[in-house]
Amino acid sequence: MKTTSIIAVLTLIALTSAADAAVTVQSGWNSEAVNYGGLRLRNLRLSGNGGEVYLGEDPGGTTKVENEFGYGDQWGFDDQEVNTFELSYAVNTHTLSSKVTTASGDPLEWTLNYAIDPAEPLNYIQMTLSAKTSGTSLSVTNLTFNSEDLGDYLNVSGYNDWSLYGDFNQDFTLTGDLTLYGASSNAENNKVQFMVGNVPEPATLSLLALGGLALIRRKRK
Repeated sequence: MKTTSIIAVLTLIALTSAADAAVTVQSGWNSEAVNYGGLRLRNLRLSGNGGEVYLGEDPGGTTKVENEFGYGDQWGFDDQEVNTFELSYAVNTHTLSSKVTTASGDPLEWTLNYAIDPAEPLNYIQMTLSAKTSGTSLSVTNLTFNSEDLGDYLNVSGYNDWSLYGDFNQDFTLTGDLTLYGASSNAENNKVQFMVGNVPEPATLSLLALGGLALIRRKRK
């Protein structure tokens, strides 16, 4: 009983330390992540169908709500026209909210809300920046989680993922500026996406618990 209690305390300390730590950003995506919903921006600079904003459990599928900008080039481009985005989460209602302001011509503001059903606490955000069309790139700057600066991602081309780790099981707001370069020719080639979800606690927690157990056994001997 004492052994179990000590392991639980050690694990709780590790969990508390992880929750208090700043958001950690790593390149690449976590294959163990379970995503529960997110924000997806696409048709970037594609004038044929206009821009699109999706928010939902599966923003690339059918369980979502969306804003259709209509025909015309609605996204702002180059340094003179910076678009802004905001993804918020209300933990009590499990509701994601988005606000996107496009900078082409007269600024247009688009808002959406969608309730998700996370089975586990949120501790992971997958950020995808894609500019696969030849001659295109994008920059996400002033990326901020609540009051924490998460840096700038400049002149991104190709398909890229980043993993954000932290305590996202709280009311939060993730904001940033989006600058587009070149003319997109395919909706799926050029997009920005943020998915919130859960990954199993780091293996270090298990190692910590096992280390505590080993220490107890040595003392008994």
